[in-house]
Amino acid sequence: MNKEELKEILDNHKIWLSDNTKGEKANLRGTDLREANLEGAYLREAYLREANLYGANLYKANLVEADLTGAILKGANLRGAELYKAYLRGTDLRGTDLRGTDLRGTNLRGTDLREANLEGAYLIGAILLNTTIDTLIINSVFTINAYSKEAITIGCKTHSLEEWKTRGLKIAEKEGLSEQQIKKLQKDITFIEQWFGNNS
Repeated sequence: MNKEELKEILDNHKIWLSDNTKGEKANLRGTDLREANLEGAYLREAYLREANLYGANLYKANLVEADLTGAILKGANLRGAELYKAYLRGTDLRGTDLRGTDLRGTNLRGTDLREANLEGAYLIGAILLNTTIDTLIINSVFTINAYSKEAITIGCKTHSLEEWKTRGLKIAEKEGLSEQQIKKLQKDITFIEQWFGNNS
């Protein structure tokens, strides 16, 4: 698909979103969009099933409620993208930049997130069953790297999930964290527990 054709589809989609009696909903199912520049694109509710978005630039794109089931997003830049309640089931997200991405309520069931960067991503309510990931990276009081239940690194200290749950408060107090920072850290440890619980 050339740039002119893509622009026309995006323009018609934007019109359709403001008035569904005009324009046309974007249907990009199975489309080859490898390395396409879609920075800031307004693709809310767009149909992108099985689209090839390998290495595409989707920086700050609006993909709220978009259907990306089975799409190839390997190596794509989704940093700061809005994916609230998007459908990503079975999507290849290996090596994807997801820093600061809004993934609340997103269906990530069966996705491949190996080597993806999730630092600062919002994952509340996301469906994570059978998700493949080697390291869960989130932005907290410290950077957290969760390799497994037995190896979770918070800052420069590595302990098991059980140790963080039982000894985390003492460790945080020893580090001189404020009450607010401790609460944030406790929430993130609970989130990690839920993550591994959904993927065990």
